Amino acid sequence: MKMTRKDKTNQNILSSALKGFKENGYDGIGVDMIANMANVTSGAFYAHFGSKENIFKAAVISGLDDVLSAVHNFQTNEGKNWLSAFAEFYLSEGHRTDRANSCALSTLTSEIARMNPELKNECEQRITEIVLAMCAGLKTGNHKKREERIWSFLAILIGGITITRAIKDNKLAAEISKSVISTALSIAGEAK
Repeated sequence: MKMTRKDKTNQNILSSALKGFKENGYDGIGVDMIANMANVTSGAFYAHFGSKENIFKAAVISGLDDVLSAVHNFQTNEGKNWLSAFAEFYLSEGHRTDRANSCALSTLTSEIARMNPELKNECEQRITEIVLAMCAGLKTGNHKKREERIWSFLAILIGGITITRAIKDNKLAAEISKSVISTALSIAGEAK
């Protein structure tokens, strides 16, 4: 199905907002800045999304959907090495330093925690979908054990990338990343 001009503008605004929120946080970016990043007027922004809260919700959901898609891509393209490839990408220098194009889990979860219960419920559903997809890619353990390991795996990766972003010394950040990856993979277990 061919995208209309309106659809393209909507997607452009959404993409710009997602990058802006990841880079600057909810309070660090306003509607005018999002509109400017998308190369549209503030009026066009409001015509498409109505409010900053609405675009934030749409951006977060889009970002979490991107994570789910990435998990499926790693599983498909990397086979039994998908978990290791995912962890190494997650803590790679590029992912650490380019917040605007990094994972919504690492950049937006603290923002989501401050939002309304409706958004938190939607995010919980999306994050749970991510966890379930990752569980399906583990080789051993019953469902509950795989789920526990994946929650821990993600928490370690997210905490690790958060810490490395606060480190100025790139060599130290790389050493921390290597350690975090090793620990996260040992907790997750064998991928299938």
